[in-house]
Amino acid sequence: MSSKPFPISGLESNPFSTAIDEKGYYHTEANGLIAEELLHGIESRRGFLLLVGERGVGKTSLLLQLLPVLKREKVATSVVLETLTAREDLLPAIAREFGLTIPPSFTLSNVFAVLQQYILDRNAAGKNCVIVVDEAHNLKASALEALRMLAGIKETGGGNAVQILLVGQPEILDRLDQPRLRRLRGLIGTFRKLPPLSRSEVKSYVTFMPANAGARLRPSRTAFCLLWMTTRGNIRLIDLIMERTLHTLAGDSRQKLTARIMLDALKDISSGQVEVARRLRTIRLKLLALACVFILLVAAACAAAIFLPSLLSSHGL
Repeated sequence: MSSKPFPISGLESNPFSTAIDEKGYYHTEANGLIAEELLHGIESRRGFLLLVGERGVGKTSLLLQLLPVLKREKVATSVVLETLTAREDLLPAIAREFGLTIPPSFTLSNVFAVLQQYILDRNAAGKNCVIVVDEAHNLKASALEALRMLAGIKETGGGNAVQILLVGQPEILDRLDQPRLRRLRGLIGTFRKLPPLSRSEVKSYVTFMPANAGARLRPSRTAFCLLWMTTRGNIRLIDLIMERTLHTLAGDSRQKLTARIMLDALKDISSGQVEVARRLRTIRLKLLALACVFILLVAAACAAAIFLPSLLSSHGL
């Protein structure tokens, strides 16, 4: 017998699952513009493209929106999502993702030669090639240098025969500032930074995702403020916290997402999320400071009410 994991009207699954999902994508003005610019950079054969963003802002989700478009355009695409830091691992993985067979006996020079021939053959047929590397901030300098060499493959007319999209956290910018890699940074034709959600986008996101799954869920004003102050628009943190609130709602069959439920979820999440714990402590300190100010004001008002009449009387007022 099946049971609904989240007994909220119309909701039979978790709309805030942290698993990457190509469906139910939340579009913002920022990620729409970035997607358009990346696609334009690929179509116009910019060579190197770079997408950076903090952990959890939705870089991989945005990437998954681009891939079907490239497929429809019949662009040969090699996507390396797992972290392969060394060139010895990266180059064979790129080849395999293009559908090429790489015998175990092949050296790196052999693999490079196979990739080069494939890319040139595709270009001769009027087709573009794209290599996408996620988590690129983890790549070793040798792997990044190998990508630069691939980017050096030119088509007959002298244009870029392969486009390389690096996706990673901002640390990759420091890596590219190293003397050994500055030539690569100079080749970047398109550079975009994916921001976290704005306050208004967070509010829209937490209503859009359940609605997309067939339910209506609206947090109270205080619950939303707590969510915003502890996540600052980081989608991964929002998903973790909202998933926890749904479990709480399921546990006692309540339908309203109150501040109390949100606080309970934040306490649970903070044990494993340092950033949430830090921001939750900041909120508590601010509330404590406000409470102290309020108590002092009340005490001052009480003191004035008690002593002011006698003081005025003693002065004949």
